[in-house]
Order: sequence, then structure tokens, then C-alpha cells
Amino acid sequence: MRMEMEMKAIVLGADNNYRDKLETTIKSICYHNRDLKFYIFNEDIPKEWFSLMERKLEKINCEILNIKIDAEKVKHFSTPNEHIKYMTYFRYFIAEFVKEDRALYLDCDMVVNG
Repeated sequence: MRMEMEMKAIVLGADNNYRDKLETTIKSICYHNRDLKFYIFNEDIPKEWFSLMERKLEKINCEILNIKIDAEKVKHFSTPNEHIKYMTYFRYFIAEFVKEDRALYLDCDMVVNG
């Protein structure tokens, strides 16, 4: 009898403009790993994209969760320059939405090679 393994939680924050970068990050993570639960903190990524990703990820025993964050909750926070967007502050909500004891937060525009 095989015990069910706990999925590892990975948190990413993005908006619809970064969706292609987000998808690259997810693909690179999944190339090397299985049994993952992705929490995607966002304001405007379409639910259709999540449905498509869900179908792809379930084949490798991974999940994706669409965590909508109202940008008004963070838009009043100051950002030091134009390069840093309000989505940077989505990570402040991790404890509110992620139920696992441990989670890995990653930027959405990276390639994972291990």
C-alpha cells in the first residue's frame, strides 16, 4: 500500500502581462519535479488559462490554484521605482491563502534547472 505523498507548495505572483514568463517558470519547475501545488497570486489572469494549465499539470500529479488578490489592497504601498510593480506585495498574503506548513515563493520570471 502506497502512502499518499504531500504535495510541495510553490507560490508565484504575476499579472496577465507576465503570463508567458509564469508559464515558462512552471514548465521549468515541472521538468525536474512532480507532486507540486502551485498557488498563483494574481489579479487578472483569465480562468481559461488556469483550466488549460490544470489539465496539463494533472498528468504529472500537480495542481494549480487561482488566488485572486484585489490590487487595491496593495496599490497604496510605495514602490522604489517603476520597475517594481504592486504585485511584489502579493507575497504578504501567503499565510492567508497557503495551507501547507511550508511553501517556496519564487519570482515568476525565472527558469529552474533542478
